[in-house]
Amino acid sequence: MTIGIVYVGGPAPGYTGRLVPGIVYLRGSGIDLSRQVAEGQAATFRVEPGDYTATARSGDAQCAETKVAASARAVGAGSPWLVRCQVK
Repeated sequence: MTIGIVYVGGPAPGYTGRLVPGIVYLRGSGIDLSRQVAEGQAATFRVEPGDYTATARSGDAQCAETKVAASARAVGAGSPWLVRCQVK
């Protein structure tokens, strides 16, 4: 599964959809992983199908927990899951 970080809030437009740098955390049954990501990049995790919780740390933004579901589909297929981080 692929997970990226985006900022929401702050000055207009409030959401650009641009992937920002930081650390992505993925937790689930017996899983506690983290990956560093650069600007414009997303983290890839190889996990068993199931339900997980993703969060992130990026600067001083407040990042929400995001429920994500891993399926048996190929890694890299489709768009990444996005963790939204609130900025002022």
